Parts: sequence; structure tokens; C-alpha cells
Amino acid sequence: MKNANRGNKMADDYHKMIGFGERELPMKLDSKGNAVRSESGILERKLDIGDISNKKAIEVKDYLSKEVPYS
Repeated sequence: MKNANRGNKMADDYHKMIGFGERELPMKLDSKGNAVRSESGILERKLDIGDISNKKAIEVKDYLSKEVPYS
């Protein structure tokens, strides 16, 4: 649980720093293959940070000793 808490804190901190999108944004694919917000509970993916209207998404990575905090 320690790594999950650390990863969530990093994602929360980065979300505050960039100032856009939503945390833990649930997504699914529509009939045309476009990513859309999942309102129905059908979840295909949860984005770390996502902004549907501007078509942006960020997955925050933490590789412990590596220098790759965000991707």
C-alpha cells in the first residue's frame, strides 16, 4: 500500500502543478472508438489526469529510483 499511496500523492501534486483536468478520470470507448467519460459505470480505463474537452491525458509514473516521474 505504501507504493500506491506514494504514486497517488505524486499524481495529486502534479495535477495541482499543471492546473488542468481531473484526477482519476473514468474512460470508455464509444461506438466510433473515441475515448469518452464513463457515466454508465462501464469502465475500460481510469486516467491519472484527464481533460476530455481538450483531448489531453497524462499518466503519472513513479519508477522509484529512476528519473521518470511523469509521462
